[in-house]
Amino acid sequence: MAGLTNASNLRATVAPQRKILPNLTAARIFAAAWVLIYHAGDENRISRQAHWYHSWIDGGYLGVSFFFVLSGFILVYNAPAILNPRKFYILRFARIYPLYVVSLLCCFPNFLTHSTGPHLRIIGVDLLLIQIWFSSIYRSAINGPAWSLCAEAFFYLSFPLLLTPLRKSMQHWKLLLVVLAVLAILPASAAHIWLWHTGLRESAGMIDVLAWPLFRLCEFAIGMILGLLFISRQSVISGRTTALALLLSLATVGLLPYIPYEVMRCGVLALPFGFLVYCLAGWKSNILASPPMQLLGEISYGVYLLQTPLALLIGKLVHWGPQLNTILFITILPVSYLFYLVVEKPGRRIILHLFGVRSHPKPIQTPDPATP
Repeated sequence: MAGLTNASNLRATVAPQRKILPNLTAARIFAAAWVLIYHAGDENRISRQAHWYHSWIDGGYLGVSFFFVLSGFILVYNAPAILNPRKFYILRFARIYPLYVVSLLCCFPNFLTHSTGPHLRIIGVDLLLIQIWFSSIYRSAINGPAWSLCAEAFFYLSFPLLLTPLRKSMQHWKLLLVVLAVLAILPASAAHIWLWHTGLRESAGMIDVLAWPLFRLCEFAIGMILGLLFISRQSVISGRTTALALLLSLATVGLLPYIPYEVMRCGVLALPFGFLVYCLAGWKSNILASPPMQLLGEISYGVYLLQTPLALLIGKLVHWGPQLNTILFITILPVSYLFYLVVEKPGRRIILHLFGVRSHPKPIQTPDPATP
């Protein structure tokens, strides 16, 4: 893996000064847009002809895997030397919960009209961010894409428990990455081998179990390890190496027609995406660091969470005609920016004020990552 340090250089896994990593902020909008395009193409996915480029369109759900790896990387990078779990949990709650609840509220009218499941129970598990632990009826009943927030909540709970052991084990980072990469795909691979052996093509119950956050934790942990690795050196990565990392990720996505869906989803991209995140963190890009790209990265959370409620609203106005996706693509950015201003930022401030918590000090702005 180009640009990575040797084990002898991994003495410090907590950087004394954190530098802004603007590329990682900008990268979020590409992952969110990828997921959006995937969901917008649901209606035509089965009927259309399979062209060579459809692997990259139909693989948009893998943007969630990118977010999981990126989340582990960023949380490690921003973690103080001594983590206060209470403060950490409050900061993460303030970050994700205000817009999450508002997105559920926006979907409630459609849910109450069309859902046949136990309404109160579904609402309860969604508000508690535990819907992914139940069947798909619960997972997609209100705001389908929000299931990944349930997985993120589990990762946040696990983070303080994982951080210290991983920091102490970084002299074996190569072995850790290999083990986690294998563990990431092992449950889904074993399930598909068993289904093939028994003559079954798929099992709804098995798919529900494989969606549990426990089976996605390895992707998050891979991001953590690569984040610790990056902290130890603050590597400067060339544009050529970053392009190689991007091509490796795209090539792996190109395997989509040949790998079972659940296996592909559960960790196949963890290492390629981790390599890409590592390279983006250490590569200087004036375009990605520009104010417009940084703003798009900041509102990417809204692009991800608000796509369903906005599509439902547009669908009522245009009766789910062919122009729905066009209107959705045009309006999603301004709507996400509006909710960023009136929901995300104020909600975060209110929660932090109620709990008497102050954010971590802002990273130091530097023109580019520099080797210590």
